[in-house]
Parts: sequence; C-alpha cells; structure tokens
Amino acid sequence: IIAIVGLMLAAGTYTLRNLTRANLREAAGNASAAMRFAFDRALMTGKYLRLAIDMEKGRMWLEVSKDRVSLRSGRKQHATDKDEGEEEEETPAAKPKLPLGLTAGGEGEEGEDEAPFDVKALIRGYEKQIKPLSRRKARFNRLRGIGVREIKLKGGIFVDAVMTPRLEEPADRGMAYVYFFPQGHAEPAIVHLKNKADEYYSVVMHPLTGQARIYNCRYRIPEEFGKDDLERRKKGVCE
Repeated sequence: IIAIVGLMLAAGTYTLRNLTRANLREAAGNASAAMRFAFDRALMTGKYLRLAIDMEKGRMWLEVSKDRVSLRSGRKQHATDKDEGEEEEETPAAKPKLPLGLTAGGEGEEGEDEAPFDVKALIRGYEKQIKPLSRRKARFNRLRGIGVREIKLKGGIFVDAVMTPRLEEPADRGMAYVYFFPQGHAEPAIVHLKNKADEYYSVVMHPLTGQARIYNCRYRIPEEFGKDDLERRKKGVCE
C-alpha cells in the first residue's frame, strides 16, 4: 500500500509539474503572438500600438493611439483612455512689446487722445499669436476587434520582469509597456515569464524584423541593451 501511495504521489507531482510547464509555455506563446500581431497591425494601419502588461494581476492586452508617440525614459509613459490626463505645463510667454507710442490702456505715452482702433483687441490677438503651442499628449485606447483578446496568465504563471532600453532597471511590478511603430519597427524588449517552480520562459522582441522569439530559459539582458547583440550570440543567451 505504501509503495502504491508513493507511486501515485510521484505520478501526481510529475503530472502537475508538466502541467505548470505547459501553462508557462502557453503564456510565452500568447505573449509572442500578441507582439507579432501588434508589429504587423501598426505597420498596416499607420497607428501606434503597445502591449500593456499588468504585472500585479497577470494580464496583457493591446492598446492603440492615433497620436504621434515618442518614448520617454523611465516607466512613466502615455496615458490610456481610462486615466485622467495631466495637462501640459505651458512656459509663460514673454510680455509682448507694444507698438511704439501705445500702452495697454490704449493711450499714448503722454496721455493723448485714444487711438482710432481697439488697442486691447490688437494686444489680445498679438499675445495669442506669440503664445507657445503646447504639444498634445498621446493617449491610448484599448484595441478592440476580431482576434484581439486579453491574455490572462493562469496556473501559477506570472511576469517576473520586463526590460526595454528606456528602463535603467527591469520592471518587476506595476505596469510595463512595449511599443510598436507604424514605420515598421518596435521597441526592443525582453519579457521574463516564471512559474512557482522557478522555471523561466523568455520572449524577446527584435525591433526590425518583428520577430518575438521564445527561449525556454531566463534570457540574459545585454549590457548595452538594444544596440548590438552580436557578441551576445557568441557567448550564449541564457543565464
């Protein structure tokens, strides 16, 4: 009886481990497919896309923007439609110089008779013309449509880290983003997926080819990430 129970426990543990590893492989495949889809969609539609990764809840989804997007250094990126956007701070314009002989009150320097035109309206128009233009902040909306679905990690799988060149350190909590551009390139990125047995799968986004390759290990982050990994290929990719 003891031998039979031991065999059953061993078989159950082996099956559970295989199931967990299968969930990890499936999560990596879904993330890779989402990246390739975003790369192609951005190129075909001329819009900016990004893969949003909620590391706390184990979810991934695609967002799209019609606005021109430029990446910022650090983790703080562009807002989504459900967030309240912050107003751009405007640099105060220098006080305009008025035409010679006129003051803001509409009279000459010596208090002569009022000018035959509306000086205040002229000043308002002049101030409006020299006012610095505030750049519109890009905003993203959730991408909807056939074939677009949210990825939910299951079976004890979670995102361990996300790395892009704009981050000084890998993101290991909160939100992380990977961007895709209509010019036919993407932001270089490495996504580490992990299970409770400390087994890793990594999804590596190549910026020019649009390939999101899967490695069944923890992919080593290059010292100069996003520039040149020729030497890295020679040394190996796994830690």
